[in-house]
Amino acid sequence: MPEPYRPVSYLEANAGRRPHASAVWDRRDISFDELLTGVRAYRRGLAARGVRPGDVVGVRLPNVWHYVALELALPDIGAVILPPPLGLGEHEMRQAIEKTRARLVIDEELVLDSTGDEPPRAGADPDRIVEIAMTSGTTGLPKLASLSARLKQVTFEAFTGRLSINEDDRVLPMTPLTQGIGGMCLYCLRRGAALVMLREPHWTPEHCLDVARRS
Repeated sequence: MPEPYRPVSYLEANAGRRPHASAVWDRRDISFDELLTGVRAYRRGLAARGVRPGDVVGVRLPNVWHYVALELALPDIGAVILPPPLGLGEHEMRQAIEKTRARLVIDEELVLDSTGDEPPRAGADPDRIVEIAMTSGTTGLPKLASLSARLKQVTFEAFTGRLSINEDDRVLPMTPLTQGIGGMCLYCLRRGAALVMLREPHWTPEHCLDVARRS
């Protein structure tokens, strides 16, 4: 049964009920069971890298299944995800890392060592900060906004409810998963919908149509 404020519990529920159904399409179908295996591997790998509850981890990836897995794995071990845009300048990136004291920045599709001990799961705490989002700053520099588990839960329920998302849907985010509506599309996975990854950091209309056709 899904547990509010614990995003991975929705994945666990879908994997338990329909393990072979498509959760993500990223050049091929990745099932709910396979995605859950990936999330658990990332949990162990992140813990082996020294990531602890409360630590900030930057995840700077294009729309790939690894980002989806990290978005679920990080809060489940009590860490905070910082998803900077791919086009963020070096100065702005350095400033964000310094301000948040990020322990680690993942900017490639890492294969983490997943043979370590299983880290403890973070409890379902609605007030816990789970993400530091980068907003458009009025000063010319991105501002950092702390997002709680409660805020993300409310947004998930409102967004997917308004669109009547269900497990028959396949959702193709047309913006980066690290920003705005692209990030909100991740919530569709909780409803059992499949997410389609564009993968390329700078896509074209032709690429989008090709992915939509092949997925």
